[in-house]
Amino acid sequence: MASGTLKGTSLIALLETAMRSASRGRIVFMNDESVKTLFWENQTITGASSNDPSEYLGQYLINEGHINVEQFNRAYQTQLETDVRMAQILQLVGLAPVDAIREAIVTKIVDAAFIASSWQNGTWLFDEEYPSAASGVEVRLSLPNLSNALAKRQDEFLRIMETLRVLGDRPTVNILDRDLPRLKKIDQQIVNLFLVGKSIREVLRLVPAHCYIALRHILALAESGVLQSGSGSPLDEGEIFSCLSTKSALSAPQDVVPCSEQDAAAIYRAACEAMDKRQYAKAIANFRALAAFNPHNVVFKDALNNAEYHYILHFYKEVLPPEGRIRKGPGIGAISDPVEKKILSLMGEAIFSVRDIVGYLADQAPESRTLAALEHLLSRKYLIKVK
Repeated sequence: MASGTLKGTSLIALLETAMRSASRGRIVFMNDESVKTLFWENQTITGASSNDPSEYLGQYLINEGHINVEQFNRAYQTQLETDVRMAQILQLVGLAPVDAIREAIVTKIVDAAFIASSWQNGTWLFDEEYPSAASGVEVRLSLPNLSNALAKRQDEFLRIMETLRVLGDRPTVNILDRDLPRLKKIDQQIVNLFLVGKSIREVLRLVPAHCYIALRHILALAESGVLQSGSGSPLDEGEIFSCLSTKSALSAPQDVVPCSEQDAAAIYRAACEAMDKRQYAKAIANFRALAAFNPHNVVFKDALNNAEYHYILHFYKEVLPPEGRIRKGPGIGAISDPVEKKILSLMGEAIFSVRDIVGYLADQAPESRTLAALEHLLSRKYLIKVK
């Protein structure tokens, strides 16, 4: 086993050295809580893995619109019953063509390599361990092809940096003559979040993808004319490189007591029924319990994100926009919820915007949790809208 620091190290040179040392193996990149792994065999890269659920293959396929959550759920249940690899199941039952799966795996490899190569700090190691449960779809990416792909990503990243300066923090959205349902799922989420007044910084925290992947989609939307110059201070280079080093928010459900295995099916059905009735708070609570019970289940993760996304849209469309201002009111009844208590403690006699409160509690509660507390406090007159 060999290891070292990432600073000043060429990823391609590391892979060349590793491939000369063994016919198959893996190279692992670590930066704080983030871990990316590339696997090789016979001088070619065959796959990638990450400890961030937003970068699992199933999430890639969902975000890109190759499959929906219901289809992935069918495949997941089949995988549990048969122990067949996920990509093989998706291919065999006709949910995703092999070309789409292979394309997603290659994109996943290049994304993992680019993110790891951008880390300013961190370590690497390589050994001869090889995944016993690879994707089941053969991928052979040569080092020259990976190097060329990374060079294109560097050019794309420069375009991202320039585009962010043009868009500002709050782009304007042009959806005239646009067929929004034909957009990829993640693009629809990005557009709708901008339409309810979210900023780029906020969108990067909310979409179910690593910030770099979300930035690539924002670039594509800008280059197609959907996103245009807006207002607000753009992300600077330091902020962008900082977010490249972090895991997505999708990886850490909060405020959850895990359920027993026997209850999981009933909770999932109840959550889906709540979504159908637009009872988003109930759906979120149930999906969060399921995601905590099985943190590697992409169905539960994506369902939780989808419920939170719809509740966030509901709040900003029907209750208050992000810039909406509130102050303390007289209140009716007792308050026991810890997030509601934190909000009231923060308020004092001042006037705050919803965006201010969400930002203040960002490291303590998911945005959907904070918004639910705000909505409840508004309904009980503990908070009053300021015109």
